[in-house]
Amino acid sequence: MKHRRFTIFLVLLILWSGLFAFLTLQNGPDTTATSLGLAHWLQRVLHLSTDTETLHLLLRKAAHIVCLAGEGLLLTLMLCSTPLPRRRCVLISLLVCFALAVVSEAVKIPIAGRHFSWLDSGLNALGAAVGVAVASGIVSLWSRQQY
Repeated sequence: MKHRRFTIFLVLLILWSGLFAFLTLQNGPDTTATSLGLAHWLQRVLHLSTDTETLHLLLRKAAHIVCLAGEGLLLTLMLCSTPLPRRRCVLISLLVCFALAVVSEAVKIPIAGRHFSWLDSGLNALGAAVGVAVASGIVSLWSRQQY
């Protein structure tokens, strides 16, 4: 069962990381077009009265939290599907994701229209911590069900 879980979470982590890399490495105009298009779509579908620019800014900031929460969640679930103790899985996941929180901002420096932001790195780290915490709770529930 653990081997199957590991494989499932590994595949999901690879797919999620690919999406995260795609969004991170887009140039300025392309990333704006992506998030602005999503803002317009959400306004139409959900009939939101929020102005487009405010929604666009919220989406861009929320994306940092959501992307790294997904990384933290999937990495922790994958690692906890191995014989490693849960605390070690959580520690490794936090270290990897906190490094990723900064590196994912640093790689934007040479990309046209992109920049490094400590605020965005902080949002990334917050998302990572949330994802790891949720995964740790899930793993705790798994271990209770085994007994």
